[in-house]
Amino acid sequence: MQGDFRNAFRTACWHDSHIQSGLMGVITARARAMDLFHRIHHWIAISEAQKLEHVAMGIPSEKITVIPHFYDPLKMIDPPFPDRGDALFVGRLSAEKGVDRLLRAWQSIHDCGRTLWIVGDGPERPRLEAMVREGGIRNIQFTGFLNHLEMQEIWAKSACNIIPSIWKEPFGMVVLEAWAKGRPVVAHHIGALSEIIADGVDGLLVSDHQPEQLGEAMLSLLQNPVRAQQMGHAGREKLKGKYSRKTWLDAIRPVLSEAIRAKT
Repeated sequence: MQGDFRNAFRTACWHDSHIQSGLMGVITARARAMDLFHRIHHWIAISEAQKLEHVAMGIPSEKITVIPHFYDPLKMIDPPFPDRGDALFVGRLSAEKGVDRLLRAWQSIHDCGRTLWIVGDGPERPRLEAMVREGGIRNIQFTGFLNHLEMQEIWAKSACNIIPSIWKEPFGMVVLEAWAKGRPVVAHHIGALSEIIADGVDGLLVSDHQPEQLGEAMLSLLQNPVRAQQMGHAGREKLKGKYSRKTWLDAIRPVLSEAIRAKT
């Protein structure tokens, strides 16, 4: 419901803190009560999905310009693509990231001879590890957080990156990171992920309500490294064009210039 922040407080979605989440809700409600949204000259959303959410919050659509993030790695060198690569999840282990659905999907293909690497940490980790033990799900490695060199080793073992989010991701920097490594992504068709990823070109999109589809999509890339590598290369080319620093600068300059003119 518009303006109802009780769910944010209950889920502690801001910094894992009920207090901070509640405070952010109060601040946002206060800003709306003061009509601050209409006093701002212009807004920038990082995706069409986020723009829709902002419009639902009461921000006029004509005041919002969509300018996606850019990804500017120091070096864009693909790790060697493995002939028998693994599957990889990188992210915070919290409920909205949908890792429990990833585990159910993996259970349907866990005898494929590959490993699912779960890189990251968060409040859901104990429950997820218990789910693996109690469900007899095999060939999964929880690593916690890794440093840069350790991550490079994991990327070199991986054939695809999995993004099983079940909330409306406003963007998805992890997609760009995977493309920078020359890896395709498998993601749920939800939020901005379906804007960023071209299904069948630089990644695969599946329903967030059918874990078996997620399993099938992962398996299709794990068993076909040539296709996976081609899709990763397509993502890398998209990254260098649509999501480059230059593209971002070219898009944001006129917005800032107009805002400056409006204030003078």
